[in-house]
Amino acid sequence: MNFEEFKTAVHSAIGIDFTVRLQAAGGAQHKVFPPTYLNDDPVTKTKFKAKYATESRIMDGNIVPTVLLDSVPSQANRMEQALLAAIQDRQLAMPLFSVAVEGHGVVTSIDAPHRALDAIFLDSDVDHQSFLASRFGSKLAESAPHNATALFQYAPTSLVFGMWNSHTGKAGGRFARIIASEIIGWGAMAPGVKTASRIDPLEIGNGIELYKVPTIERWGWKKYENQAKDKPSGIGHSNIPPTINDTTGGISLEHIQQQAVLSLLALQSLHFPDAEGQTDRSRDEAARTVLAALAFVALTLQFHQGYQLRSGCLLQAVESPRWRLLHRMAADDVELSVTLEESLHIYREAVAAAEAIGLTWGHDIPQLVPSAKLMELVKQSDQQRIMEPEPGQGA
Repeated sequence: MNFEEFKTAVHSAIGIDFTVRLQAAGGAQHKVFPPTYLNDDPVTKTKFKAKYATESRIMDGNIVPTVLLDSVPSQANRMEQALLAAIQDRQLAMPLFSVAVEGHGVVTSIDAPHRALDAIFLDSDVDHQSFLASRFGSKLAESAPHNATALFQYAPTSLVFGMWNSHTGKAGGRFARIIASEIIGWGAMAPGVKTASRIDPLEIGNGIELYKVPTIERWGWKKYENQAKDKPSGIGHSNIPPTINDTTGGISLEHIQQQAVLSLLALQSLHFPDAEGQTDRSRDEAARTVLAALAFVALTLQFHQGYQLRSGCLLQAVESPRWRLLHRMAADDVELSVTLEESLHIYREAVAAAEAIGLTWGHDIPQLVPSAKLMELVKQSDQQRIMEPEPGQGA
């Protein structure tokens, strides 16, 4: 697929479907470990013990038991990380801004939980001003679907994976994701079992009372006022008797599939006015093509990055990804053939075409620094974490 074909598709089709058949590394005889969730009781507000997200779905006219291996939000995070790695490897270029927080690394507009308008950025300073008081931050905070130019120029992934301006008090800043991907295990059997135990070489008993001390020390013998009690197993000592877990002990599956849809119709709600507030079809179409190409690249990069979802859930592809161009009538859908290099080339061509009509990436991104109040909050949180007793083990 070339750029001209892709550009035509973006403005004539309703979406692009991506599916790839996967399996547990080594084959279906190996079980995998899905993510676990706490189930809230809406009446008592209590949490039940961890469980897998299971449900029945329809495949080939049959009702099939399934389990969720990776959710839509988790998949978005993985695609964002794939894009960030590609930027660092100079495979592609796009704008992003970041803030470095001492002891906690660097947070970028690609990997922040709420993307361009995350609370971490809102509580940072720009040129000795608060983020929202600065020209840079205020432009981003004023973004809305009818005026998405600033986000396109400075944080385009916020438009691809979705963003809600929920912390600034400004209305209208809600952007639906244009791509949704998930990984589903089909033909799910009953959960398996897993066991755990620990034999202490020092044979330390678990009847000794320890007290967490309010310093960087790990534990102490002397009781401090208001300090919670602990025991040797709580800090990694003592025996832990063998236990068995028959709720979240992994699961066997017939097959696994990643399924994603890039909604081209969702892009139609986004508009990109110029500095005078004027919009025209060519600007809108050029920006939408870039965003669709960016989602396209994110999917292909994630596939080539591989599927190490979590401990006990390494997946491998059984076949090459299948791409379909979705039209208003399903009978008109068209199979596509796309390589990683083709997707990267399409993206670069789309960026160049947008630049040619004045929609350029932002090159005036300022330096963000954490505000004093943010650093104080981080400091207090870090101190509290040091003073809290470590959770018990083997319970």
